[in-house]
Amino acid sequence: MNLWQVEIRPAEGQPDSLGIQAETAARELGICDALEVHGIHGFLVQGSLDANSAAKMAREYLADPIAQRVQTSLVGDPKLSVYTGQAKQLVHVLLKPGVMDPVAQSTLQMLKGLGFAADEVRTFRKYWIGGQAASQADVLGRLTSRVLSNDSIEQVVVGPLQL
Repeated sequence: MNLWQVEIRPAEGQPDSLGIQAETAARELGICDALEVHGIHGFLVQGSLDANSAAKMAREYLADPIAQRVQTSLVGDPKLSVYTGQAKQLVHVLLKPGVMDPVAQSTLQMLKGLGFAADEVRTFRKYWIGGQAASQADVLGRLTSRVLSNDSIEQVVVGPLQL
């Protein structure tokens, strides 16, 4: 049984809508002006999938090949934490256990219907944060609790996922 992390990011030349939304909200709320945020979304897929099946699943069924790029790795793989830009701090946002995730449920049913050996799916968002927020714990705390997540239904993991 493997736990795959499927990351879906904008293709070259496509806007980073998650990052733009976070930067705009942080400025509007007065949290931080000197901020750089890059965001992606993705899926955690648990099941009896080998690397080829997981890559095919992600490339052909979970991402738009024109507007998005996909990366699939086992959770805990160090390359999942690497960002090539200036951003310094890595933050994951996941729904808390017990909170309904209709996107994950629909995705699981689709994958099973296509013959993939998936047992469970969860969605997540992932952010790389640079600028003032990455170096000041209080700014990062306000950013994660007021902009990047909803404390009542989501959990924040600072750094790589270790599930």
